[in-house]
Amino acid sequence: MVSSPFSNIPEGFHILQSRGPFADLNGPFYRKLPNAGDTATVFGFLPLERHANSLGFVHGGMISTLLDGFMAQAIAESYKRKLVTLTLNIEFKHVIPIHRWVQADIELNEIEKNVISGVASLSSRNRTCATAKATFRLFNR
Repeated sequence: MVSSPFSNIPEGFHILQSRGPFADLNGPFYRKLPNAGDTATVFGFLPLERHANSLGFVHGGMISTLLDGFMAQAIAESYKRKLVTLTLNIEFKHVIPIHRWVQADIELNEIEKNVISGVASLSSRNRTCATAKATFRLFNR
C-alpha cells in the first residue's frame, strides 16, 4: 500500500477554508489551532512536485506566496478586514525539499492608520528556510 504525502500532516493542523481561486490551485494550506498563551499564528503546508523549481526544491515564488498569504490570513482572522500587501521583503536561508512539511509562524504588530506590519518565519526540517517582513493596507468590509 502506497501512503499519501497528506497522511503526514502533523497533529493539530486543519485545512484552511478557501481564500480564493489562487489558494485553491496552490493548496491545500493548513492552520494550527492556537493553545492558550500562544503569541504566534501558525500555518502549515506540504509542497508537492507542482511547487518545485527545476532543481526539485520549492520554488522561490511559492515560498513568497506562502509568506505573503499566511501573513494576510493571520490579519484577516485577527481583524476581520480585507487587505492588500504594500511591501514584502524576503530573505531566503535554506532550500525546502518537496514532500517535507513546512511551518510558518506569524507575528503581527499593531494597526497604525489602516496599515499593519508583520513578520513571518518559514521552517522545514527544524531549520529556518525563509523570513519575511511585510506591511498591509486594511479596508473596512
